[in-house]
Amino acid sequence: MKHQPNRASKVKRQLQGMDGVTAVRFTALTGSLVVFFDPDRIGPDQIRSRLSGLGLLDPALPTSSNDPVQTVVTQAGLRIGKAAVGWALGKALQANGLSLLAALI
Repeated sequence: MKHQPNRASKVKRQLQGMDGVTAVRFTALTGSLVVFFDPDRIGPDQIRSRLSGLGLLDPALPTSSNDPVQTVVTQAGLRIGKAAVGWALGKALQANGLSLLAALI
Protein backbone atom coordinates (compact mmCIF):
# COMPACT_ATOMS: atom_id res chain seq x y z
CA MET A 1 0.00 0.00 0.00
CA LYS A 2 3.06 2.24 0.00
CA HIS A 3 2.21 5.47 -1.83
CA GLN A 4 -1.29 4.12 -2.64
CA PRO A 5 -3.75 6.31 -0.69
CA ASN A 6 -6.84 4.96 -2.47
CA ARG A 7 -5.99 1.38 -1.59
CA ALA A 8 -5.10 2.40 1.96
CA SER A 9 -8.51 4.07 2.35
CA LYS A 10 -10.23 0.88 1.20
CA VAL A 11 -8.24 -1.22 3.66
CA LYS A 12 -8.91 1.21 6.51
CA ARG A 13 -12.66 1.06 5.79
CA GLN A 14 -12.57 -2.75 5.71
CA LEU A 15 -10.73 -2.99 9.01
CA GLN A 16 -12.66 -0.22 10.76
CA GLY A 17 -15.84 -2.04 9.87
CA MET A 18 -14.78 -5.04 11.95
CA ASP A 19 -16.37 -5.36 15.37
CA GLY A 20 -13.67 -4.68 17.96
CA VAL A 21 -11.33 -2.62 15.76
CA THR A 22 -11.10 0.78 17.45
CA ALA A 23 -8.73 2.62 15.09
CA VAL A 24 -6.57 2.12 12.03
CA ARG A 25 -3.59 4.28 11.16
CA PHE A 26 -1.77 4.15 7.84
CA THR A 27 1.45 5.89 6.81
CA ALA A 28 1.73 6.15 3.04
CA LEU A 29 5.43 7.00 3.07
CA THR A 30 6.43 3.73 4.73
CA GLY A 31 3.39 1.62 3.93
CA SER A 32 2.92 0.83 7.61
CA LEU A 33 -0.47 -0.08 8.98
CA VAL A 34 -1.28 -0.04 12.69
CA VAL A 35 -4.53 -1.58 13.89
CA PHE A 36 -5.83 -0.83 17.38
CA PHE A 37 -8.36 -3.30 18.68
CA ASP A 38 -10.21 -4.50 21.76
CA PRO A 39 -8.82 -8.00 22.49
CA ASP A 40 -12.04 -8.90 24.32
CA ARG A 41 -14.01 -8.47 21.09
CA ILE A 42 -11.59 -9.46 18.31
CA GLY A 43 -8.30 -11.31 18.04
CA PRO A 44 -5.19 -10.73 15.97
CA ASP A 45 -5.92 -13.88 13.96
CA GLN A 46 -9.20 -12.41 12.73
CA ILE A 47 -7.47 -9.19 11.69
CA ARG A 48 -4.68 -11.12 9.93
CA SER A 49 -7.32 -13.20 8.17
CA ARG A 50 -9.05 -10.05 6.87
CA LEU A 51 -5.71 -8.62 5.69
CA SER A 52 -4.89 -11.92 3.98
CA GLY A 53 -8.29 -11.87 2.29
CA LEU A 54 -7.49 -8.40 0.96
CA GLY A 55 -4.20 -9.70 -0.42
CA LEU A 56 -2.12 -7.59 1.96
CA LEU A 57 -0.59 -10.21 4.18
CA ASP A 58 1.22 -13.41 3.42
CA PRO A 59 -0.17 -15.87 5.99
CA ALA A 60 3.13 -17.78 5.93
CA LEU A 61 5.05 -14.80 7.34
CA PRO A 62 5.38 -14.54 11.13
CA THR A 63 3.47 -11.56 12.54
CA SER A 64 3.22 -12.28 16.24
CA SER A 65 4.97 -10.36 18.99
CA ASN A 66 7.12 -13.48 19.40
CA ASP A 67 8.65 -12.87 15.97
CA PRO A 68 12.45 -13.02 16.51
CA VAL A 69 13.08 -10.12 14.12
CA GLN A 70 10.61 -7.92 15.98
CA THR A 71 12.26 -8.85 19.27
CA VAL A 72 15.71 -7.89 17.98
CA VAL A 73 14.44 -4.61 16.53
CA THR A 74 12.65 -3.78 19.78
CA GLN A 75 15.77 -4.48 21.83
CA ALA A 76 17.90 -2.38 19.47
CA GLY A 77 15.40 0.48 19.73
CA LEU A 78 15.52 0.34 23.52
CA ARG A 79 19.32 0.42 23.51
CA ILE A 80 19.42 3.33 21.08
CA GLY A 81 16.83 5.18 23.17
CA LYS A 82 18.83 4.67 26.37
CA ALA A 83 22.01 5.83 24.66
CA ALA A 84 20.27 8.95 23.33
CA VAL A 85 18.85 9.82 26.76
CA GLY A 86 22.25 9.23 28.35
CA TRP A 87 23.94 11.46 25.79
CA ALA A 88 21.35 14.23 26.25
CA LEU A 89 21.61 14.00 30.02
CA GLY A 90 25.41 14.14 29.79
CA LYS A 91 25.23 17.27 27.63
CA ALA A 92 22.76 18.88 30.01
CA LEU A 93 24.98 18.11 32.99
CA GLN A 94 28.06 19.49 31.22
CA ALA A 95 26.28 22.77 30.65
CA ASN A 96 24.53 22.96 34.00
CA GLY A 97 26.61 20.71 36.22
CA LEU A 98 27.54 23.49 38.59
CA SER A 99 23.91 24.63 38.81
CA LEU A 100 22.82 21.06 39.53
CA LEU A 101 25.49 20.65 42.18
CA ALA A 102 24.45 23.93 43.80
CA ALA A 103 20.81 22.85 43.78
CA LEU A 104 21.65 19.54 45.45
CA ILE A 105 23.71 21.24 48.18
